[in-house]
Amino acid sequence: MPTATDLVTDLPADFQVFGQAVATSMADLLGGTTGQVLSKTTSADMDFTWVTTDDTNAIQNSIMDAKGDLIGATAADTPARLAVGSNGTVLTADSAEATGLKWAVAGAGMTQLATGSLSGASVSLTSISQSYTHLQLICRDFYSTAGAFSLGFNSRSANYARGVFTSTSASSIVAASGAASWVTTLAAKTALFEQQITINLFNYTAATRPGGNWTYIQNDGTAAEFALIQSGYNEAITSLQIKPASGNWSGGTYILYGVK
Repeated sequence: MPTATDLVTDLPADFQVFGQAVATSMADLLGGTTGQVLSKTTSADMDFTWVTTDDTNAIQNSIMDAKGDLIGATAADTPARLAVGSNGTVLTADSAEATGLKWAVAGAGMTQLATGSLSGASVSLTSISQSYTHLQLICRDFYSTAGAFSLGFNSRSANYARGVFTSTSASSIVAASGAASWVTTLAAKTALFEQQITINLFNYTAATRPGGNWTYIQNDGTAAEFALIQSGYNEAITSLQIKPASGNWSGGTYILYGVK
């Protein structure tokens, strides 16, 4: 390229020489194909190369196979796919796993296992997961033609915990002992009304007599608490049956939680 003091005799030729020099020094920037990106080859000036977006130094698109996949690492500079876990599980560190991560049931709190309406002569909650420490059953706004609430275990004909609603005083709550029942005496209802019973079953997976407690809230806002006693019960709880003392449920809802 001519300098300011040069005598220019053939400007087109001078530009041609200059262009050739630039092309040589920037040769690595020339070319490439559609979709490629420019990558630094060495630390030297103007040392580049054109590569595809899935080059060996990048995380490959093919690692991801499905919705929810995550990228972990099995070692230094070694990415790997971690498949999405089951619904409700949480990501947990575990050095025994290849990626150092795994999906697991939450270590604390409550998980909804079942929910629905009370109808018919009985509602059965089967195949209860044994992965929790305790169970909590909440029933709301329930009533029946017989005005009674009973809870059964593992489809047994006996060993029911029962709360009976009679036509006596609504404020009278008494416990009556029996071979397999705990009885509460409350006013009978023939239509839907606000009430709630919460039943906690502790250590339900143990092959021992389950303990527990009830909390009952009447439609007037008063509450009562009871111990839950089961005589002669010596196996883990795998199903629950919610039924009136007789007749059919006329309304109500239930929610079953697993508690860590």
